Amino acid sequence: MFKKMSLPNALLINSYSASQTSESLAAYTAMVQQALGASSVSWLIGYRGEFGRKLWHVELLDGWKVMDLIYPQSSEQTGMAELFKQRYLEMARQEKDLSPLTRLALKTVGSHRSLALQQALANDGVDSHWVKEHLLQDYNVADRMLGVFHLGAETESYLLVDRAPHQAGFTQAEQDELLALMTSFPRLHYWLALERGLVAPATRPLSPRQQELVKMVLQGLSEQEMADKLVLSKSTVHGYLIDIYRIFRVTSRTALLRLWLESI
Repeated sequence: MFKKMSLPNALLINSYSASQTSESLAAYTAMVQQALGASSVSWLIGYRGEFGRKLWHVELLDGWKVMDLIYPQSSEQTGMAELFKQRYLEMARQEKDLSPLTRLALKTVGSHRSLALQQALANDGVDSHWVKEHLLQDYNVADRMLGVFHLGAETESYLLVDRAPHQAGFTQAEQDELLALMTSFPRLHYWLALERGLVAPATRPLSPRQQELVKMVLQGLSEQEMADKLVLSKSTVHGYLIDIYRIFRVTSRTALLRLWLESI
């Protein structure tokens, strides 16, 4: 067990069901924030594949796209995360260059890993970069680590762990601890990817509406209850579910639910 992580925290994260990934993720990021003395922790998931339309930053990111970015701590931080993402992409396009941490992450795809901003800068042979001086600084971030849970050749789950200017930088021991924290909850990473259609047997990512319906299936709602909740007709809901079954290559609700029960 980690030096700063209590058993109750770990048990809480593992106690949530497949339909409660939002609650589990909030508990997980709060635990990581406390364990590493971070000012904030955000979660995102990346996917490399077909997206239905051309996106310039996908080419910049070697075919990868951020499929979801969540600050579970507060809605205000979620809004800031979206603004940060937009500014980062705008500046990356203007500078024709990525963050050293992003580049290092792309170079090391293929395994669970933890990466540090200072490590990435050292790999580039520089002390600073526009991301650190003109972007992170504006968002009160002095140091950053990236934890990566590798789910497959096309999908990875990430935690962005930040410290504010008044805090000390991350140490190698804390980088090692982040890796341990990433790999200790494989079921959560898997469920977060599965409910978005980003891991096998899904054949393509799910739309936001399809993700919503998957959550309702996991909650045990009937088609009529789903229709009432979404203010849709039962036949429309049934059509959505048939599409979801096709995406996951199953033929029934029971077979779909079984995917969440199979070993990782």
